[in-house]
Amino acid sequence: MYLRRKIGMVWIVLGDACNCQCRYCIQHGMQKEEVLIPYNPEICNFIEEVIAERNSEAKLKIYFTGGEPLLYFESLRKFILDMQYLAEKLEFTVITNGRALDYDKVKFFNEHNIRVQVSWDGPNSAFARGYDVVMDKKYRLLECRRLSMHATLSDAAYPLEVLDAMQSLDDEYFLLWNHHMASGICPLKDNGSGDAVFNYDLGRLYSEMKLIVYNYYNNEAFRERYVVAKDWMDKLMAEYISVAAAGDKITIENRNCIDGIRNYCLDLEGNLYPCHSMRNAAGTIHTPYFEYIQNIKASEKEWFDKSTCDKCVVKFICRGGCKLTKKEQQKHYCETTIAAYKGFTEFMLEPKKEFYKLEVK
Repeated sequence: MYLRRKIGMVWIVLGDACNCQCRYCIQHGMQKEEVLIPYNPEICNFIEEVIAERNSEAKLKIYFTGGEPLLYFESLRKFILDMQYLAEKLEFTVITNGRALDYDKVKFFNEHNIRVQVSWDGPNSAFARGYDVVMDKKYRLLECRRLSMHATLSDAAYPLEVLDAMQSLDDEYFLLWNHHMASGICPLKDNGSGDAVFNYDLGRLYSEMKLIVYNYYNNEAFRERYVVAKDWMDKLMAEYISVAAAGDKITIENRNCIDGIRNYCLDLEGNLYPCHSMRNAAGTIHTPYFEYIQNIKASEKEWFDKSTCDKCVVKFICRGGCKLTKKEQQKHYCETTIAAYKGFTEFMLEPKKEFYKLEVK
């Protein structure tokens, strides 16, 4: 019997092989040779039942991840074509480093209205990721009809320089498509490697994010110039409201990570995981629900204390953090999260406060 629960979104892990070696990747230990995962067509039945169970007019979002999903393009292509009978009820996004992007892939993505979310950290991407997709394939990226650029903030990628670089790319993109690309950011959290990119200047991170927040909402010239900042602010606002609306407490329903509970993570064989970055299966699409949910709970970090999060200044944004964070990494995780998001929560408390206005050229 398939799991029949209200699901927010679905991650599909195509495989663990990758053609980049990002300094901060949490999946280094999982990177393997390019082994093809057998494709079980029953996952299409599972997706169909998920849609029926949701009973929602909103499209079910499906994200393809890895490893690097474009290394498994034929598997991805076959699944999407098999799901065409439900295409109007699905929204597909491929999360990629873009290195394997070529004309045929872009053509397929455009034909099937698939969003291409490319990981790129701005002008220092070659240092942080070992590869700069914009330097190498800018015009291939610009050909994507639904392009999204996502940056991981680190000591090699501070907010203002990333914002400026993304906006420059969007200027060219808008000329081609007459609509803006999407964009997003997240602050890098310690993965235990000790790499230099984790050594944030937390004061700079905090100051630059606060500058962006206050100028976006109170500086019309800034808001008109940096259009890509809208996606950043909309995401922060949505997360802020979701916790506040749930009674000011972090719960299993509004915490940051609901993977395994409301967001399902599966591979092409039909195995289900607690997280799209974990490879200890909690069951399959045929596992009885209560057996599966017990396995999910067993994967949760035992030391997690949500009462601490309830007192935090950025609880409305962080919402309890990531289940992959180890206890020894918690201090760095909390410090960087607070530095990145404290400026937004301060704005929510004093939105009209006089603040430094950035000059826009």
